[in-house]
Amino acid sequence: NTVYGKVTSSTLVINVSREDDGAKVKCHAANPAMPGTVITNTTTLTVQFYLVILRTAQDPLFKTSYASFSSLSVLFPLNQYREWYRRGPVGGRGEAGAVVTTIPRKTYSSSTTSSSGGRDLPQLTWDHHSLMGKVGTGKYGVSHHGQLTLDNGDVTEVVANTKEARVTKEARVLHELAGVGGAPIVYGVTTDPHAIVMQYCRGVTLSTILHRFRYQVYHRQEAYDATCVALAEFHGAGYSHLDLHAGNVIIDTSTSPCTCHLIDVGMSERTPPDDDCYEHTD
Repeated sequence: NTVYGKVTSSTLVINVSREDDGAKVKCHAANPAMPGTVITNTTTLTVQFYLVILRTAQDPLFKTSYASFSSLSVLFPLNQYREWYRRGPVGGRGEAGAVVTTIPRKTYSSSTTSSSGGRDLPQLTWDHHSLMGKVGTGKYGVSHHGQLTLDNGDVTEVVANTKEARVTKEARVLHELAGVGGAPIVYGVTTDPHAIVMQYCRGVTLSTILHRFRYQVYHRQEAYDATCVALAEFHGAGYSHLDLHAGNVIIDTSTSPCTCHLIDVGMSERTPPDDDCYEHTD
């Protein structure tokens, strides 16, 4: 199974029963963009039946002429979350009932965790920026559109995300990415209340482009291409998003070609630098 050219070390398998738990399955890799082609190497994996499906996207993330790809999140033992693309026929409901085969991987300590409590991140005070209005409400907080006065006196548009949790982790991920994959540039964090102040990414969500009639097929193709590029850069920087869906992808159609921003990176995790495979797959 390959996703954007990266071979995953976890594979979604369908049409197996609970009695198959522990069975050995031989798998080969294939590229969704090149149906019918098979990568020559194969690997044997072990079936694990014990999983809980946390979230299945109701709407496809992408569609091609021959299949649709949806996002599927599952829960493993020890609260390990993983995410896959799930392939289904065009116009169909997709595949139901699945187990996961996996190759055990060594544990890896993410650089996004720190005992510093965020003190190593750029610190901002509220008197340096003004809020102009709420732009969104998410599971962990509220996003406000605002303006930030930089040290050189310039004023730039920002989003201040007043999150109740994971402020430090998301800020650190953005700080390390430094705009790679279209991730918002982080200017710093604040206290009282705690917030991440980051670049305001202009555009519309991928979900809007996929479902609004005013966007034509070529718009969707451009958005798809831009998202592929951004996600490849994101993975190339050593991160897996782990909360990727059409609402977390911003497409700026004012540029040519259009630009993609991957947002809401609070669940992102580092992937092992010496591993060519992605254990956590977007």
